[in-house]
Amino acid sequence: MNDFQFRLDTLLELRAEAETVAAEKLAEAQSEAKEAERSHEELDAARRQTHAELIALQDQGIGAGRLQSMRLVMARLEQSIEYAAELLNAARKAVAEKREDYHRAHRERRALDELRLKRHGVWSRETARRDQRAMDEVASNRHRNGGPRLSHRGNA
Repeated sequence: MNDFQFRLDTLLELRAEAETVAAEKLAEAQSEAKEAERSHEELDAARRQTHAELIALQDQGIGAGRLQSMRLVMARLEQSIEYAAELLNAARKAVAEKREDYHRAHRERRALDELRLKRHGVWSRETARRDQRAMDEVASNRHRNGGPRLSHRGNA
């Protein structure tokens, strides 16, 4: 009996490798997005804390110079938060793109995989029919030639 051969096995392997690479890139993008989100959250927490300190200082009647330096810190934090938000949005966009790339690679690999399974099923049925015809031919030849017949126990 011949072994099943799928002409597109090489392409299927390439698609599987492309899917693996896409999954790795997606994981990397997700990691970067998580890091960008963590950084954004830390900056936002620092801004909230600085804002609370600024309000406390204003209530205490601290000098204008100290208030001005706290406002400068707040302004710098706001700029950093805006930049971190831009990085976070870019990271989320990259994740969405990598996710789409992965889904595309997965669909392409799966389509070839399904085609391979379908072709294997056809091959299996054809092989079974060929084997059955060969066995029928042997039985027919034995019957015509008056050869040994098998008993119900399988003995000649």
